Amino acid sequence: MVQFKGAIAILFAVALMASVFLIPVSDADTEPNDEFYQAETITAGLHTGSFDDVDNYDYYKFTITPGDIISVEFLALSNDLYVTLYDEDESWLAEIEPISNVAENFSFQTALETDFTSCYLEVYNDGYAATYSFTLDLNQQNDGGSGTDAPDQRSQGPVVSEGSITGEVNGGSDDYAFQGEDYTDCYKFWAGEGDHILMSFTTPASEYLYLNLYDPDENYVFDLRSRNQETASDGFWTANETTMGWYYITVDDDMVPGQYTIVLEIERQNDAGLGVDAPENYLLALPVPAGNINGHVEDDDDTDAFKFEAGEGDIISIGFAGYSVGDHLYIDLLDDDEHYLRSDKSSSSDSGVLMIYHTANETAVQTFHLKVWMDTAPGDYVITLGIEKQNDAGLGMDVPEGAHISSSPLISAGSYEGWIYDLDTSDMYMINLTTGDILSVILSISDGESASWRLYDDTLADILDDGTGFFNDPSRSTYYFDSMLGPQTCFLEIYNGQARYSLGIAISRQNDAGSGTDAPGTASPAQLSEDPLPIGEGTYNGLLNLGNDRFDSYLINMTGGNRLNVTITPDQSLGISAMLYGAGVVQFDMDTMNGPGDAAYLQYDFGVDEWAQLIIQLYSGNGNYSFTVTVTEIPGGGNTPSAPILSANAGSAGITLTWTVPESDGGSPITGYSIYRGMSAYGSLQLIETVDDSALTYVDTDVVEGLTYYYEVAAVNANGEGARSSRVFETMGSTSDDTDGDGIPDTWEDMYGLDKNDPSDAGEDPDNDDRTNLQEFQEGTNPMVHNGGGGDDDIIDDDVEEDGKLIVGWWGLLGGGCCLLVVVAVIIVVVILLVVRSRKKKSGDVEE
Repeated sequence: MVQFKGAIAILFAVALMASVFLIPVSDADTEPNDEFYQAETITAGLHTGSFDDVDNYDYYKFTITPGDIISVEFLALSNDLYVTLYDEDESWLAEIEPISNVAENFSFQTALETDFTSCYLEVYNDGYAATYSFTLDLNQQNDGGSGTDAPDQRSQGPVVSEGSITGEVNGGSDDYAFQGEDYTDCYKFWAGEGDHILMSFTTPASEYLYLNLYDPDENYVFDLRSRNQETASDGFWTANETTMGWYYITVDDDMVPGQYTIVLEIERQNDAGLGVDAPENYLLALPVPAGNINGHVEDDDDTDAFKFEAGEGDIISIGFAGYSVGDHLYIDLLDDDEHYLRSDKSSSSDSGVLMIYHTANETAVQTFHLKVWMDTAPGDYVITLGIEKQNDAGLGMDVPEGAHISSSPLISAGSYEGWIYDLDTSDMYMINLTTGDILSVILSISDGESASWRLYDDTLADILDDGTGFFNDPSRSTYYFDSMLGPQTCFLEIYNGQARYSLGIAISRQNDAGSGTDAPGTASPAQLSEDPLPIGEGTYNGLLNLGNDRFDSYLINMTGGNRLNVTITPDQSLGISAMLYGAGVVQFDMDTMNGPGDAAYLQYDFGVDEWAQLIIQLYSGNGNYSFTVTVTEIPGGGNTPSAPILSANAGSAGITLTWTVPESDGGSPITGYSIYRGMSAYGSLQLIETVDDSALTYVDTDVVEGLTYYYEVAAVNANGEGARSSRVFETMGSTSDDTDGDGIPDTWEDMYGLDKNDPSDAGEDPDNDDRTNLQEFQEGTNPMVHNGGGGDDDIIDDDVEEDGKLIVGWWGLLGGGCCLLVVVAVIIVVVILLVVRSRKKKSGDVEE
């Protein structure tokens, strides 16, 4: 170290000697200069001086400019010297204690705001002779390339642009040799409206220097600090809505002087690759097409809004991956009125989320919006926007809803897939059906909870069938298209769900009696079928369904002298009735059966050539039946007479029966007539009298006033008794015992709780079956029991019954006791079915 200092001293001496010959040297030590006021004025350059035993102080004065860097290089040729820098108010600024023969320096950095314009340099020794020299340099700072000091007022800072910004601060330190008033440097630059401001900060100082960024309102944005060539960096994202303005940079020291370098970058955001920031206001949202959308949210730019167009059955799919350091990033789908449709979130730990939204075929093209926003942590994100048409039933479109049936696509048997979701609340398909078709529908749900379906007629007025399919539990149903309806367009609607569905459609033809179609049948047993299916002898199969195929009618042509035999057996647990009617709309025979093994047997002997209509009616269950038709000769080789036509009228002597001669005597003369009577419209009748062939009337005197009696008459020939007439009834009454004169005997009114003193109750209808009490009396029915509106429930036309006072129907011939048994049997079957169904539902079975 001593050798180094010696070398410095020698070099300085050589330089000093050279300066004597080569460089002008200022001998500023002009005495007296021992006080501040005696200070010698000097300028920048080399100066020399000396002390003797009496001269201990030398003062020098020089002029400065605010922002100067005052540098002094001092060489003492002896010890015990001191050098001090003062301002013009004689305030201490800096000092050193030079070492003999060692060149030393110190500097003082003024600030642009410095308010003094001159300085003093004091040289002092301890009373020994000494010689010294010093070089004074005065240089302007060049902060940020401005050629001066950057001020400490933000608004007054020099304007800088992108690139490298260098400067220096010297606000004083613990080292008394390095002092200054330049504590802070300020700069400003222009930015805003979606800019990304990036800054790095580097300093070689031994202690920290600090950098701060402020927005145009001088609000703190972020800070950086650096030490020993460490580089600190940060960025700030402005928003698209940010007003453009000046941003401010300040650099501060920590009581240690230091140089610094700032690298400033300002770049535009590139949300969605559009070179701008996506604004947060959805009204100003960036329009984007389908595809990938990249962006970033941070700082003031905490929300990005995009918009796109879709509609008319589009499927909007939105994939979202957010790469956030910490918390989630969020995405929202909104309609044009900013109503939320979907919302989800994604973070750096997620591979992404997927949102699906369905418009409807009836949806007008409209604008949708996407909003991406951060909660607490910034992040990058990628949106994958897909817009595609629905492909319901493979048609490349959304099937319209029920209100737009004119646009419904026509489908036939096959398998189809579709969606109902969001605005796409229902899909309506059109299906053409014709006479005797069997339509099977299977609805399966692959996603979601459930979806329902309905089958409508061609006007959407009636629901023909319906069901609900659940996830992993399809809905299955079969609809039987009645032959009486003819060809018709039906509509199948899928609705009431949010799911993808699979639809299976099967259409087949019925094959009643091998005809390849449905045997026709009426909608009720009020009349015979107008177009029954012709059959002959043989064994046949048929199908009935409670949904829309409850009746099958067959026509059998017969020759006189033959016996018709019909055996009917259900294949499943069906409840059916079989009825056999003749050309005169006369019921020949009737029977009922329930399930396999319970066969029905119908039989009738034909005296003349005529037809018979076999009607099979379903009253419980769904399924198949079989029947066999055989024709044999009547035993004995002859035929019995056909049925007479019977009427009855009450008189004072009794009830008079009158009948006609049968149309056919069966090929043998009529020898007499058998007369049957009973007290029930449905029970069996007893033989009360036989008369010879000449009698066509009979008076029943064994009657009681107020009671109703039922009668049948049959003709007899050599082959036996023929078919009975239709059942008629009459009530024995007396006008003298009709107290209120309403046409109803007192005994009948007492029997059913009517008021025999009030004639108005004759017009009342207590059981609401569209028959007054007087009509119920005349027809022999119970006025307190509903018997069906507008007539009875058999298949005979009511007009025919009224003319002949007939009581013929499939129920009427069962008899009172049999009727009760059938009712009890039906109730038991229904109860059993309900119990079985309940147990199946509890066990998770699907009822087909």
